[in-house]
Amino acid sequence: MKNIIILISLLIFLVSCKKSEKTLVSLSLKVKTEKTVFLKKFESNGLNLEALVNLKKYSDDFAALVSSVAEVTKSKRGRKGLAKYIKKSKTLDSLCSSYMLENVIQSQVLLSCNEGHFNICPMSFSKITENRIKLVKAIEKSVGRDFLTKTDCKLD
Repeated sequence: MKNIIILISLLIFLVSCKKSEKTLVSLSLKVKTEKTVFLKKFESNGLNLEALVNLKKYSDDFAALVSSVAEVTKSKRGRKGLAKYIKKSKTLDSLCSSYMLENVIQSQVLLSCNEGHFNICPMSFSKITENRIKLVKAIEKSVGRDFLTKTDCKLD
């Protein structure tokens, strides 16, 4: 039932917003899915070829999500719309963990990336920490630092 309500509100949001905001919503869903798929592959088999493919998809989509959030938050209307969407969200306590890898997992992946003298991870993953910071700052710009403390959006 909760998922149906979220889906309906998401559809209403999609119908009532501009193209960049629609892109943001579709990207956020894609990032959540890619993150889940990557974590399952990584936890079951480590950083094998299949997990690397999913890591590339996740990190590319996460970078696109960060760019999209930055684009939306450039305008006052976009910041207000994003803030309204985030505040209506029923999953505030897991707002950022839905999109970002936990620091522990990210560290494990980074350690696994080094094969001898070669880094086997995608280039987009090397910028994951930078993108995490950009995403949290863009969300903070929309909803404010005080509101952000109610979520799991932490950079440490």
